[in-house]
Amino acid sequence: MLGNESEPGTSRSPSLPTMDKTLHSLEALAVLITTSINHVDSLTSTQNVEEQPLQALTDDYIKLTTLLRNACTKLSLAMKPPASWDAAVASTAELEQKTNQFITCTSSFSPSHHGSVFTKAVRWETSSVLSALLALVRSLISLASSKESDSKEYLLRTGSAHESLEKAAATVRDMGDNLGAVRSRWAENQSALDDALSELGGIISGEDEDEGWDELDLDFEGGKTGELTEVEKTRCEKVQRLLRLTNLLHARILSHRLRREVVAAWPASRFDEILESSSNILSTVDDLVSALHPSHDLEVISEATDEFITSLEALTRIYSVAEEQSESAPSASAIKNAKWFQVCTEQINREKEAVKVISRNTDG
Repeated sequence: MLGNESEPGTSRSPSLPTMDKTLHSLEALAVLITTSINHVDSLTSTQNVEEQPLQALTDDYIKLTTLLRNACTKLSLAMKPPASWDAAVASTAELEQKTNQFITCTSSFSPSHHGSVFTKAVRWETSSVLSALLALVRSLISLASSKESDSKEYLLRTGSAHESLEKAAATVRDMGDNLGAVRSRWAENQSALDDALSELGGIISGEDEDEGWDELDLDFEGGKTGELTEVEKTRCEKVQRLLRLTNLLHARILSHRLRREVVAAWPASRFDEILESSSNILSTVDDLVSALHPSHDLEVISEATDEFITSLEALTRIYSVAEEQSESAPSASAIKNAKWFQVCTEQINREKEAVKVISRNTDG
């Protein structure tokens, strides 16, 4: 049992040199973590990443989250008042060692070899873990420096570190690779596209969200300025039809094109390019829907429409390129999917031309 309990009837003071050594070790660890947080996005490995299989890297990363969790627990127990300073020194050294290994492991993930989206996700989780570890270490420094021994902040910080480590492990495990990371981001974008379509429906019905500003009787420039005219409503309805098709296509790419068995031979970098198309479509849809709030400025709507259509054309190319790059003979399911894409594309092209016209026409 960790602790530094005294024999009954005696008092025992901590060894000042050992306590000072613990403080110095904790402060050095805080500096290490702070430096790593500031440079986590630019981490690079000195090893040849092509010699490091991705599965081995992810396994190491997940194992290190467990080792870091154990090290955090041991250090917190050692620092529990009355602190066991010898154990605290050893536990701090262990936490520093595992932190260094965790940072080194993170640096082994390469955007060019393992994929930019997955590497960014790993680095994001690492940054979150390091921030939680830094908060824990700082709370322990405060605990060791304070004469008051009843502070419970370090316990809360320990719990936060545990949660961050568990989340990092789960994220890396669930994503697995760049395809998994792209699928995760694609699903997030799909949800945002559905929200944009719902917002446009609210604009058309006159029930769009005002986020509570009306209750405060506040009027902001660029905010709601009234109801749609009939021409504006017609314009919005035509855009709505095109957005519905866009959302269907975007969802279909995730469910039918970004399947592991379909794209197993693709390089990791290919998925980075594909996700860029999804991000672009989301950005341009948001801009277009925003421009369709009353009253309409045709110049703004026309520009937003052009940018949206450009991104939509890039999205349709993803589906067709994936079909062309398939090396196997088309199955009945593949033929059915190709037919769906053909029909969807034809409908998109018709609606696209209608939206182009109405985005420039004051008469609807």
